Amino acid sequence: MIQKITTTFLVVVMIVISVVVAGVLLTVFSERQRDGVVSPSADNTSLEPFSPDTWSGQARREVKLTDQLAQKIAQPVSVFIFGDMMLGRHVESGVTRNDLSGLFKNIIGEVNGEPPRPPAGGTPPPKGGDVPALVRLSMYHVVIANLEGPVVQTRAPKFKEIQFGFDPVVVPQLKSWGFDAFSLANNHALDQHYAGLEETKKHIEGNGLVWFGDQVKESDEYVKFIERAEKKIALIGFNTTDNPFSIEEMKSVVKKAKEQAHIVIVMMHWGTEYQYLGFSPQQQEIAHALADSGADIVIGSHPHVVQPMEVYHGVPIFYSLGNFIFDQYFSQYTQEGLALGLVIDEQTIQIHFFPFSSQRSIPQWMAQDTSDLWLNAFYEKSLLAEALKVQGSVITINRK
Repeated sequence: MIQKITTTFLVVVMIVISVVVAGVLLTVFSERQRDGVVSPSADNTSLEPFSPDTWSGQARREVKLTDQLAQKIAQPVSVFIFGDMMLGRHVESGVTRNDLSGLFKNIIGEVNGEPPRPPAGGTPPPKGGDVPALVRLSMYHVVIANLEGPVVQTRAPKFKEIQFGFDPVVVPQLKSWGFDAFSLANNHALDQHYAGLEETKKHIEGNGLVWFGDQVKESDEYVKFIERAEKKIALIGFNTTDNPFSIEEMKSVVKKAKEQAHIVIVMMHWGTEYQYLGFSPQQQEIAHALADSGADIVIGSHPHVVQPMEVYHGVPIFYSLGNFIFDQYFSQYTQEGLALGLVIDEQTIQIHFFPFSSQRSIPQWMAQDTSDLWLNAFYEKSLLAEALKVQGSVITINRK
């Protein structure tokens, strides 16, 4: 009797021990599997190192999608921006005669045909504080300027005091020099009437380029979306100089664009002409409203001189980049300007400053010592308390 009880007890103990050991092994195996140490394949018989090749097709697809998403988030977008570009009047008759090669030879490093373009996600511009002799625009994903006038084959009789018009032969040349998109939101877009504006759009589109913005309307229909580095960029232009604009309409346009785009760039035509290194309360009010509505970058033009910048809630605001190509030779300040190279990722915006001076409408990057002095004066007038880092000709901002 005692022997039977002892045997039964030992059997029970062995069963309990077996259950406990099996439970421990099952727990360890499950945790290792969950951590990706072993293959989740059903026929796995040993604790092999993790290998995606042993995963099911669905698991491999999930990892591939995750990797693609990580790469997409990591890819920066690079943008180069110029201010007001006017290619008529004395620029046409006395400088270029519609051959633009002389205008850009001192600043842009590509000539003779369309420059090579990086694929989406291509190489961003070189980093560093030195101003290069020539900038390779092909290294930027998108190059933007304010086109200060219409492009027409036949120009209308003069009906206003200052009336611009450009020959259509300039558009393919602009493309060959690396330009991608042009704001038409300025007070000269209608200088050749509405027919001239529509012809301008056709010339731009016919050369594979992009126009955006309108002289008198704040509307979604004038927003253009482009994709670079697998990011959708919204280009928006507004003009406040000669029409009864609506800040509320502007805010609405920006909010809707932000819902569809990773990056929203707004080019404003605004402000008081020749107000050097200053800006108006109205400009600031509009800029803050645009930033609060979803703009990532606000770029100003129209004053014909450079105005300060502000960093507001993670948004860089440039109140005016000044003249890029113009024929206002009557002062030093109207013959100075600022170009920007921006590198934008998910967390930061890095701004590279390229100040230049012009002689008879032909820009030239400032020499390093002159550039340093010029930027110091610019920084002193700017509102940079929210900037993450200011170093030489580069400012880094944490995005909002």
